[in-house]
Amino acid sequence: MEAIKQRHFLDVIDHLDTTQGLLQDVEVNDDLDLTVHKVLRTELCLQREQLLFQMSEAWNDLLKWTLPDDSKRNANKPRTAALEIDEREESRTVMAQTAQAMHEMNMLHTRLKLLCDRVMSYFVECIVQERNTLIQVVTEESHSVLCVVQCLQQAGAAKPVIVPPGEVFPKLEQVFLFLHKPFCEISLYESVEGKSEQKTIPLVQKVGKCICKRLFDYIFNQSLSHAIPQGERGDWDSFNEVVSVTEKFQELLMSLDFMPTDQSSLMDYFNNVNSLFVNMKSQEILRTAHQILTGDLHTLTLVSTKHPVGQDARQGAVSHGHTGGLSPSLLDFINSCRAEGPPGRSVIPHCRISVPVRSLICLAYDTLRDAVSGSFDCAIHLSYSLHNVFQLFCDVIPNYHKARLKKNSLLAGWYLVTHLHNFFSLV
Repeated sequence: MEAIKQRHFLDVIDHLDTTQGLLQDVEVNDDLDLTVHKVLRTELCLQREQLLFQMSEAWNDLLKWTLPDDSKRNANKPRTAALEIDEREESRTVMAQTAQAMHEMNMLHTRLKLLCDRVMSYFVECIVQERNTLIQVVTEESHSVLCVVQCLQQAGAAKPVIVPPGEVFPKLEQVFLFLHKPFCEISLYESVEGKSEQKTIPLVQKVGKCICKRLFDYIFNQSLSHAIPQGERGDWDSFNEVVSVTEKFQELLMSLDFMPTDQSSLMDYFNNVNSLFVNMKSQEILRTAHQILTGDLHTLTLVSTKHPVGQDARQGAVSHGHTGGLSPSLLDFINSCRAEGPPGRSVIPHCRISVPVRSLICLAYDTLRDAVSGSFDCAIHLSYSLHNVFQLFCDVIPNYHKARLKKNSLLAGWYLVTHLHNFFSLV
C-alpha cells in the first residue's frame, strides 16, 4: 500500500479496520465465495504485518542506537553507546503518527520498554556505576547524538568507588534532557470508557511511567543509600548537599513531564535515607551523652559570662567524647546564640563547673546547630533527641553520681538553666 510507504500509518489502520469489518459482514454462499473470502483475509493479514514492520522501521529510523558488542567486551577498552534522534520537522510528524499508530496496535508499550531498557543498561547504569563515565551531546541541524562512554575499571583494581549523587545527577540530567527532545509536544489519544470523547496523554508521560520506578530504585540502591553519613562533623553539610541535588533532579523530571503522578517520587525514596540518617544521628547523640554523663565529675573548668563554655574550650578541652578544643564554628554558634538570647535572661555565674556538664551543653549546642542547618523533618527529630539528652541527664546524674551531686548540684543546675534560656530562644 502506498500509504504505508509514505508512513501515513493512521490512515492505513483506518482502512484495515474498515476492510476487516466488511469481510466480517460478507455472507459466504458457495465455494467460490469462500475462496475469495480466504484470499482477501490473507491479504489483509499480510498488509497488517507489513504495517507493523514499517512502523518498527520508522521508529528505528527516528531513534537510532549504536550499541557495543558485548560478545567482544574488553575490560581494557571503553564501552561506548550512542543514541541518535532525527530532529527535522517532518520527522516530528512521523514520530507523532508512528507513536499513535503503535498505541492503537498495542505495540507502543513494548517499544517504550525496549527503549527504557537500553537507557537503563547503557546510560543510567554506566553513569551510576563508573565515576569516569563520559557524556557528550552533539547537536546538528538535522539530528542530535547522545554518546556515553563507560571507562571500565581495570581487572584486579581496588574496591569499586561509589559515585556520589552530586556527580551522578548532573550526568543523568543531560540524558533526560536529550531523551525529552523526540517526545516533547507529542500527545496520544485514548478513548474514555463509556464516553464518546477522547483524552490526551503526553508521550513523555508514557516514557516516564515506563522508566521512573526502575530509575528511582536503581539510584536509591546504588547511590543514595550509600550517601548516609557516618557521624563525622562535616557529614551534615554534605548530606544537605545530597538533599539539594536530589530535589533539583526531581524538579527537572517534573518539569519535563517524566514524573508520573501515581508513582512514588524520588524524594519519597530519599526520605528513607533521610530517616536512616536522622536515626543514626539521634543514636549517636544519646550514646555520646551517656558517655559524658558517666564521666568523672571531679574534673572542673572555669566558666563565666565572657566564657560560657570555659576559657579552655578553644585550647584543648574535652568536648563530648573527643579530645581537642571546640571548633571555631561551634564557638561562634554558641556566642551568636547568647547574643540573640532573650533580654533579662539569667547570667552565667563565675565559677568552676564539672567538665561533663559543660561537655553536655556543648553537645546540645552542636545538635542545635545541625538542626538549624538541616531540613525541617530533621530539625524536629533532633529537637526530640535534645529533649532525650536532658531527660537522660535527669535519670543518670542522680543515680550514677549520687554522692558527688550533693555538693555540686546547685552550680550545675544554675549553669544548665542559663544555657537552656538560649535553647528556648531558638525553638
